[in-house]
Amino acid sequence: MEYMKCTVNRLLKSEKSWIGTFEINGVMTYYTMEPANPIPVGTYRLSTYASPKRNGQLVPILLNVPGHSFIEIHIVSVPADTHDCLGLAKHIVGKDFVNGSKDAITEFYKVFFAAIDKGEKCTITYKEYGT
Repeated sequence: MEYMKCTVNRLLKSEKSWIGTFEINGVMTYYTMEPANPIPVGTYRLSTYASPKRNGQLVPILLNVPGHSFIEIHIVSVPADTHDCLGLAKHIVGKDFVNGSKDAITEFYKVFFAAIDKGEKCTITYKEYGT
């Protein structure tokens, strides 16, 4: 079985968010934005979920995250957009602002859902800076 391995490398912390990089199979692809109270460091399985927040659209969701639930990967620009989830973007604009999120999410969803359709196992690993 093939694997799609995603990695979040946290780089910049503010009072409102974490900014980091997002890798797919070891290649830095996007930037990330998370809330100030982020997902615990560790590896989690990614699956699909019909999100009621997104009118039933299928989205990637993290499974079995201690102290968190319904962690989706979706579009963000500012910390208020995270809703305890993970956002992807093309550019960092400032410590609490990213852009190009719609393009990043569209690209990532194509890759992610293609992997799911092929029966690949998908995981996401969260790392603190320097680990």
